[in-house]
Amino acid sequence: MITAVSGKINFHTDVTNGKQSILVDAPEAKGGTGSGYSPFDLLCAAYASCLDISTRVVLDKMRVEYSEVKVIAAIDHSDETKTVFSSTIEIAGEIDQQTHDRVVELAMKNCPIKQVFDNPIEYTLL
Repeated sequence: MITAVSGKINFHTDVTNGKQSILVDAPEAKGGTGSGYSPFDLLCAAYASCLDISTRVVLDKMRVEYSEVKVIAAIDHSDETKTVFSSTIEIAGEIDQQTHDRVVELAMKNCPIKQVFDNPIEYTLL
């Protein structure tokens, strides 16, 4: 469970899972100070980090040697009718294009955050 707590500093919100904490803030253009991650940053970070982990799981299961996985992700919510997540997966190591493409396909298919985003979402109060 995640807890978000704010005080008097405009839009500064401390977010914790009970073990780690991060600062969340609105961007300056939205009235915040920009001193922390924005909520959209966190949404995009959840997707990018999950896709990164999923890629490494696939590489390990396929026994493909690699030195680094890098996921670059962006979120576009400018269209009110849809949200677009864009990503690039870079795999450092000696990996041919066919294997790279297969790894990316399996990582995209098995990323739990992507699976959550693909499902209908409901909101309830605790």
